[in-house]
Amino acid sequence: MTSGMDSSIPSREGRYPLRSAVLTMVAMTRPNHILFIVILFANGVLLGAWRHSGSLKDSDWLSISLSLGVLILLSMSVHLANEAVDHETDCLTVRTPFSSGSGALERSGFTPRTPLMISLILAALVVVVTITLVATSLLPPPAGLLIALGLAGGLAYSLPPTSATRPRRDA
Repeated sequence: MTSGMDSSIPSREGRYPLRSAVLTMVAMTRPNHILFIVILFANGVLLGAWRHSGSLKDSDWLSISLSLGVLILLSMSVHLANEAVDHETDCLTVRTPFSSGSGALERSGFTPRTPLMISLILAALVVVVTITLVATSLLPPPAGLLIALGLAGGLAYSLPPTSATRPRRDA
């Protein structure tokens, strides 16, 4: 017996099962890159704790965890945007674990619009969560500014009109 709800989403090739769609989107976020970002973030926290022994209080771990969550969402947003706009050139290059896209978009049958829309939703979420964290003093304003600069720079790297990864068509 079905609930009447369709657990699939549309793609160029018909319907795509929801579970497979989620796994495809996760692959497009480049988990191996995000793992390195998490390691660098943890390194910074540990270095700060070591240099200023006893400076971290139990209450700081909530802010640290929330900051890491925002950083992961930011990274996912930027990777999805890059995957969407680079899909044509990614098909033409030799793929490595750290360059030329994930290949998930080409294998999925999704149009580039799907990861781009998810990227923009995640970017909006990053903005709202960051403002909330700064407003509630769970994130210091300089950290909020770094997140804003990271999001703006990451999206500007990929998205027109600034997209640093592709030559301009009018050039």
